[in-house]
Amino acid sequence: GVNLAISLHSAIQSKRDFLMEGLKHESLTDLKDALLYYINNTKNTVTLEYLLLDDINDKKEDLIALVKFAKMLKNVKVNLIHYNKIDGVNFNESKREIFFEKELLKNEIRATLRLSKGTDVSAACGQLATHITTDPKEYYI
Repeated sequence: GVNLAISLHSAIQSKRDFLMEGLKHESLTDLKDALLYYINNTKNTVTLEYLLLDDINDKKEDLIALVKFAKMLKNVKVNLIHYNKIDGVNFNESKREIFFEKELLKNEIRATLRLSKGTDVSAACGQLATHITTDPKEYYI
């Protein structure tokens, strides 16, 4: 039993291209086809990872696209991920996390809003980053 989790972050092609620039050559249609192939041949559930970013991928149009994409797959669950602020990055946490979770569940899509832990030591999901220091006693990943 191999489980498959896909970083989706948007079911709108232009927004996904912006958020995941290295995957611009991969269309959502091709991704959907590959996931359907996987689901049909393994009968496993696919997890869609969705980092919610304020006013970027958390609008009503984003929710509608996510619901549509997830319903095409059927055997799917969605992990909604809380954005943890990183210095020098101009994204903000979404204020619509609970709304997204409730709407996905209302549309009969399994959804989990992942709890954020580790922000007090800058080690929460997404916060581990390279930091240049001249002090060899500091340890950074």
